[in-house]
Amino acid sequence: MDSTDNVKNIRGVAVYEGEECVWRHRDALALGKRAFIVTGKHSAKLSGAIYDVMLALCAKSIEFFVFDGATANPPVMMCHKGGQKCRLAGCDFVIAVGGGSVIDAGKAIAAFAANPALDEDTLYTANVSNALPIAAVPTTSGTGSEVNNYSVLTLSDGIRKRTYKSAVSYPKAAFLDPHYTESIADAGAVSCALDALAHAYESYLSPKSDRESREAAKEAARGVLSVLMKKSGDFTREERRTLQLAAASGGQAIDVTGTGFPHPLGYSITLSLGVPHGRACALFFGEYVDFNSSLRDGRELIGEITDFAGYDIDEVKSRVAELAHNDISLSCEVCEEYIDRVAASASFKNSPYVLSRREMSEIYERLFCRGASKTKSFSQRTY
Repeated sequence: MDSTDNVKNIRGVAVYEGEECVWRHRDALALGKRAFIVTGKHSAKLSGAIYDVMLALCAKSIEFFVFDGATANPPVMMCHKGGQKCRLAGCDFVIAVGGGSVIDAGKAIAAFAANPALDEDTLYTANVSNALPIAAVPTTSGTGSEVNNYSVLTLSDGIRKRTYKSAVSYPKAAFLDPHYTESIADAGAVSCALDALAHAYESYLSPKSDRESREAAKEAARGVLSVLMKKSGDFTREERRTLQLAAASGGQAIDVTGTGFPHPLGYSITLSLGVPHGRACALFFGEYVDFNSSLRDGRELIGEITDFAGYDIDEVKSRVAELAHNDISLSCEVCEEYIDRVAASASFKNSPYVLSRREMSEIYERLFCRGASKTKSFSQRTY
């Protein structure tokens, strides 16, 4: 290794970080003899990441097949089709080049390719113990999917998400080059960073948290806030590197703990209204802070992670609300429908304060029911 190498192990994933890391660590990219490259239609090409991957594979005399059908909020049946194509192409490993959705799709494709009998239902219920090896080359800085085993997929009804995970769905290697994130527009970069911030807070407050996850969550929060509290665009490469490392730390944190209630509450907003995932989670950040601050444990944990980042929680809430830009207007009936889709999520129990079904409705009413008689926010109530 030369002096520019920066390699570490996160949750069993070999993480290679820095400019030109794909080329410098092409040996680590070579996980087999024939690669199935999973990408979307745009970011892998615009960033140049896919061309670097192809060049590295050619240098190792590795054949490859490109599947560019991965989409945002990846449908599980798209992944099933990708797995079939991977198997028919005779590929023995997967390289996911793109944002978190692409990496999530790559994990599911790797499972479907190695297990022909799997379908939409059994992917989640079977104990998947075999999958093709995966390498991840992220072009966004948000989900941290490159260092955990989560694959969040959209079910065939198009209105619900479900998470596939297995001990074999971790990438073997991840390649973090900040240059690849420069093709993402400012609004997209902000949304991704808000997702990483959600991971940081939701993991830190989780009852499942441990020393590793809390240290990672604090690093994620500090990294994101050091950038987003000051600006919302025109990011330098060093700032993009900071966000990229923060996203990986957030992904490490939730690999231990899972996420809290902003995630499921935001899923319906994303799937039905097209609001990007990170921004959808950020819409609920203030409510998450307020409800959990009503309990001593939650209040202390919020104080710890925010103090570590070097900011005041009210400043953070205000800034996140500004960046989330809530311009959504929904009827009360639609709000209830959206909540019904996700109310059974285990994430609602993953914080000091556990929301009731009625409180979920109150949150949606306060945020989205324009013109309706608003219930008081949690912090405004008196008892």
